[in-house]
Amino acid sequence: MDSFCVTVDFWTESYTGLSYCGLSLNHIDPTFYSQSFLLGCFPYEMENKRALTIRSFVEDILNDFGLKLNEEKLIMSDNEPTMKCTFNLNSQELFVDVKQIVSSVRQMHKQRNLSKKLVLYSDTRFSGAYAMLVVFQDVYDELGKILDSKLLTAYSRIDEDLLRDICEFLLPFDTAIHTLSDSKRPTLHRVVPLKQFLINKCNINNDDKEGLKQLKALLGK
Repeated sequence: MDSFCVTVDFWTESYTGLSYCGLSLNHIDPTFYSQSFLLGCFPYEMENKRALTIRSFVEDILNDFGLKLNEEKLIMSDNEPTMKCTFNLNSQELFVDVKQIVSSVRQMHKQRNLSKKLVLYSDTRFSGAYAMLVVFQDVYDELGKILDSKLLTAYSRIDEDLLRDICEFLLPFDTAIHTLSDSKRPTLHRVVPLKQFLINKCNINNDDKEGLKQLKALLGK
């Protein structure tokens, strides 16, 4: 079965507080006949309901049925923020949301309540994106307490796990920039080794999130 539609629905039983996940599958067979299957209703006992955890939970169930999501042929039709992060992780959308929040918060007095001052993205600095993202990651948990409803919508779209992966991936690039910017020591001999090192960092791993794969593909060109 190459093409199929999976419907994922979560709910919590009000009396016991237990969470469940229901999965159903729709498929058009070679004779163009629509087939529907209920894969089951499964207790959700994972440690959290973050996008990466939900994605792993759903994929494990699909694997039990011999099914696998195709990263190159995936369409996600749910606009609920967690589901968008779960099945359509996009590094560019994450960057836009972070930039919007940072730009707005820097104009608010509430920024004083943060343990670190947010860094505004500067396109004149090659490592400007990393500087903005890494500070945002450091105060991620604090931001939810000071944002208004509009910014909370953008905040809810941000996958914290993808944000962390991107920051970890960009760290060697930032380190290389600082190394080659040393004005007190010759650095020309380090250009080629560092370039190859960074190219190797762009190798895509099977367990990379889709948003990180996109970024690696872009920087690895």
